[in-house]
Amino acid sequence: MQQASDLKRPWTLISAIQKPHPRGRKRPHLVFGFTFLAVISASLFLRKVRLSQSSTTTPTYSDIYPDTDYPLRPPSEPWDISTSYPYPKTFEKDVSEGTWLRIATHPRRREIVFDMLGDLYCMQLDTAVNGSRRATPLLQGVPYEKDASFSPTGDNIVFISDAGFGVDNIWTLPYSSCEDLATQSPKSIRASAVQQTNSTFRFFSSPAFHPTLPRIIATKWFLTGRPNGAGELWEFPVQRKSSGGDRNHGRRIVGRKLPSSWPPERYGESQIGAEQGRYIGENGDGIIFTQNIRDDDTGMFSYNKDVHKGINAVFIHNTTTQTTEQLVNAKPGGANMPRASHDGKSLAFVRRVKEKSVLVIKDLRSGTLHHIWTELTYDLSTIPSFMGAYPNFGFSPNDSSLVIWSSGHIYEVPLKFNHLGERVAGDPLNMINFTAHINLSLGATRYSKTDIRKTELQKEQQIYALRGLRSNWDGSEVVFEGAGDLYRFQVPKEELIRLPKLSPSAEYYAPSVGQGSSHIIVSKWSDVNLTTFELIRLPEGNSKAVEGVPRGRYISPVVGCGKIAFVRTGADYMFGDVEETAGEGVWLGDISIGSAVNPSAHVTGLRRINRYSAEDTKLEFKHTVRDEICSGADQMTLHLQTEKFVEEFATIDDSAKIVATSKTTMEIAVVSSPQRKSLIYRLESLFGINRPNTPVVFKDFQHIWIAFINDGTMENLSSTPGQSTTPKELVRLSQEGGHDGCFSGNGKLVFWLSGPNLWYASVSDIQNRCSQASFAIRDSGSCARSVAKVVKLNIQQETDISKLQKESEGRSVAFINATIVPMDPTMTSIVKNGTVLIQGGEIMAVGTDVEIPQDAHIISVGDAVVLPGFVDVHGHWGGFLSQYPSASWELESFLGYGVTTIHNPSSSNVGGFVERSLVEKGAFYGPRIYHTGTVLYGSTRPDCYTEINSLQDAREALLRVKIEGGPSSFSVKNYQLQSRSARQRLLLEARELDMIILPEGGWSFDWGITYLIDGMTTHEHPLPVPELYDDVLSLVAASGSSYTQVAVMSYGGLFGQEWVHQENDIPENTKLRKYVKHDILEMLTEVKQAPRHSYQFFNTTISTKKLADAGVRTNIGAHGEQPIGFLFHSEMEMLGMGGQTPYKVLRAATIDAAISLGLNSSIGSISPGKLADLVIYPPGIDTIEKVWRHSRDMLHVVRGGRIFNVSDGLVEIWPRVGRRLPKGRINPEDEG
Repeated sequence: MQQASDLKRPWTLISAIQKPHPRGRKRPHLVFGFTFLAVISASLFLRKVRLSQSSTTTPTYSDIYPDTDYPLRPPSEPWDISTSYPYPKTFEKDVSEGTWLRIATHPRRREIVFDMLGDLYCMQLDTAVNGSRRATPLLQGVPYEKDASFSPTGDNIVFISDAGFGVDNIWTLPYSSCEDLATQSPKSIRASAVQQTNSTFRFFSSPAFHPTLPRIIATKWFLTGRPNGAGELWEFPVQRKSSGGDRNHGRRIVGRKLPSSWPPERYGESQIGAEQGRYIGENGDGIIFTQNIRDDDTGMFSYNKDVHKGINAVFIHNTTTQTTEQLVNAKPGGANMPRASHDGKSLAFVRRVKEKSVLVIKDLRSGTLHHIWTELTYDLSTIPSFMGAYPNFGFSPNDSSLVIWSSGHIYEVPLKFNHLGERVAGDPLNMINFTAHINLSLGATRYSKTDIRKTELQKEQQIYALRGLRSNWDGSEVVFEGAGDLYRFQVPKEELIRLPKLSPSAEYYAPSVGQGSSHIIVSKWSDVNLTTFELIRLPEGNSKAVEGVPRGRYISPVVGCGKIAFVRTGADYMFGDVEETAGEGVWLGDISIGSAVNPSAHVTGLRRINRYSAEDTKLEFKHTVRDEICSGADQMTLHLQTEKFVEEFATIDDSAKIVATSKTTMEIAVVSSPQRKSLIYRLESLFGINRPNTPVVFKDFQHIWIAFINDGTMENLSSTPGQSTTPKELVRLSQEGGHDGCFSGNGKLVFWLSGPNLWYASVSDIQNRCSQASFAIRDSGSCARSVAKVVKLNIQQETDISKLQKESEGRSVAFINATIVPMDPTMTSIVKNGTVLIQGGEIMAVGTDVEIPQDAHIISVGDAVVLPGFVDVHGHWGGFLSQYPSASWELESFLGYGVTTIHNPSSSNVGGFVERSLVEKGAFYGPRIYHTGTVLYGSTRPDCYTEINSLQDAREALLRVKIEGGPSSFSVKNYQLQSRSARQRLLLEARELDMIILPEGGWSFDWGITYLIDGMTTHEHPLPVPELYDDVLSLVAASGSSYTQVAVMSYGGLFGQEWVHQENDIPENTKLRKYVKHDILEMLTEVKQAPRHSYQFFNTTISTKKLADAGVRTNIGAHGEQPIGFLFHSEMEMLGMGGQTPYKVLRAATIDAAISLGLNSSIGSISPGKLADLVIYPPGIDTIEKVWRHSRDMLHVVRGGRIFNVSDGLVEIWPRVGRRLPKGRINPEDEG
């Protein structure tokens, strides 16, 4: 009887949702109360956090990770995204199809609410005119609204909006009926909305009401050190008035998963979270949600997971017993977007079945699965579902159907009961035709025009990015590196001196002033012989070689008091693991300086004292007495400074101790406390008289800070206000930002760099001036500004163009008998039998009647096609991370495949422009390098996390990049900044500085739409929904933004690069083996073999073609995926697969890319006055169609007037005939 009764009543998941304990709901938590009383409570408690596929106990998470670290500082000026930012354009259109429409079904009436392009619409399902329904705008305007859900009675909706500050928060709105709301003014409807959360950092999605209580559950997203967000389910009380300043008034219900191998303190790093939560059960005691189970063991989101094996599973969490168990397995095909029927008998979800995404119902009594409809758009379970792994859908009021979006349209999928009383598919399927009016305000698209000819054709260029700053004992001199040359700056005289080289043509790096000696030690680089050291005696400037150091790669050499130390690095990405990879770490030895009789210095007694060898390592000798006189090894220590700690070694016995550690810092330098040996010093110490604070300087969140530590505690250093480990006496030194902070040897002066600016200040002046200043004054940098001094260093280097002009003796080069594809709108699309005349790195003339100078060097190309050099708008590489000024196989690979200009949307403010300067001076070959510098990151990685709470913050973020690159810096990267107000501020300040903003797309469809609405320059990566429809296609065209699809990294399925790898024999490609490191190629021997439907780039490129047809510039960006250069042509091929013609694709790879970057006055077409960058094919490839079939097989590449044969590696054929750059041994077979 009991069983029959259960079948008659609404099923409440009795097996999963247990009744409360008879003594009250708190009973299950008593065990945790006792546990907290134990000394070892924390670790025992946190072990119970981890979910598994079996039932597990899950405690409250508030004490594990309270979420108080971010944002670092509160907003410092008011901002409203609707009124603080201008929208001069309007986009209006009626559409009858939409992209990724999230649908909320009314629980009592046949009405729905859905979102399109950030506006909410309501619509009656049964009221149609001529077969179509008119959707009623519910909320329109600048705020982006989405993700609606009805209350149990249908009189309210809860949704997500970025209104106000611009972060996706939870809002509610009274709801009467669609018909009634259609009679109300938009202003009155918006005025009735209530803001339920007021987060300025974390963002929310997928909100839903509790069935009986005034509560809301939603996914709260945490961006960790990577862009892959992890969700947690949080619960909030429903408020009648908009939320005030309390951003943490909710409580965590279901947290992230902690891998079994992780200690509890790593909880904040986990990227495996709960998503798409919904209450379930009569009393809402259960919560269903999805979770990625494929990355359980690593805790880190992984790309390219197999959707057919299944990624997400459905779990149910019992809020009474605090247990969680799996409800729907991930295999096969996953389980996404679980939605329960009103009567609690059925659970609908979406999963992949072969080449289809399928709507599935699970009967919750029997557990039986039923496939309901097989024509869904592909789910997006392969990416973190900020916008849902599938658009929200729901049951109709009587559970007789499901209303769901697919392929641009809204469908009602009928249901019926089978003979077992279980819901199955019914008939007939009903497409709900609709028309919706889009009315959007658009920002002005941010483009700039940068004439790079002004710098690229100069005989000298200024070096802006400097690094490796070091001071002598008293701060009277500093040394630093500037693009392969070393400099000494005499501070009192403000005199700049270039240091001498024993090998004038070699590149040098890592200078250091000897402590207790009159020498500077410097490092010379050779791609063949690697690192050697030289000593320069002061003040004469005489150089001598240092002998006795084994062959190897070394950084950060220091000398002092007869000692030498340096760091030996081992295998890495650029050099591989072929030669000189053993013995990495910190080495210490003795050095004899030599004499007039013995001109060389000699090193003996080398020993390794530490195995740490990261390239961020910096060594410094420190004196333990008040002066720099060397009187014994016991009076000197060696500091090993890294991003995360400072370790001190006693040079007399190699004993070590940690003197400082980091929480978030990226550089740390500490002044050693002098030894107190005299009686007076001991009395001072005993009575606490005149005991000095220990200064420490560090880089944290892009700024340079100084702190004065008087209690000896330098653990977990951070600049974050309010943290227990943040030093009390903390002063921001830098203005826009800085790097290379260091002290003079005696600790009296502090120095740092910012672009070509050398900053310094007296440590005592800072302490005296700022110790009594308010927190705001110290935190803003204004206090230090009053005592700091700055010297602008104007360092010029001879350019490769100057060298080219000398080597060519001013002669020009004429390419004759060419089939020219100029990509110049003032010329015909193809010029047959044409001539291109270049001189001094510039195109002088183009056409069929060019006058050729008598002394010109003539090259007949035999009717072959000549194209402008290719422009990769979105290319990554790693060489800029290296401290070594070495030739780059990466850059040669780009050139070898015709890429003469490359734009990196995620580089380094300093290292990226150092690498550019080395290329521009001709130290090694490479394309023209432009980049965004360090990304402006929304994720919590301290090296690039960017917080923008004011227009001044935005300006500083832009200037941090621009100051390191000067006129060659014109772009920055918005990498998932959560706050739309931050992004708007960036756009406003970018207009003032004439810079462009490139946003990282790919993960969040909704943020991507706001990038287009607000006027970002491009959209980098495709929108994550592969198939775009009329609403989005029309918006992108109206926005004016460019679109870089990056199909090799197309989200929603396997990356396009996997298809390239499976379709090509990469390891045996003859040309590739001339350029790319062989270990990279050989790792692509066994690759994924997947069916076509596993790849979504086929759909992505079709959408991109539709955008191109609508007038959108569609750029080529190959993401720097391996093999480098080769995949640029794969990206072009993929664009062609979408339907674009070969000519359009080649245009996208040249002039369109140049226009997008604002460089079209200088590159992108074969036009007189532009820079001489060309791609020349061999005779026989004389049509665009043949180029398309053989685009990788160019014969020559011209970069800045230098001509290379690229078929057998990069060989210069003019003006230096037959020149190859000497290479290090990066492949084991490269003997000799």
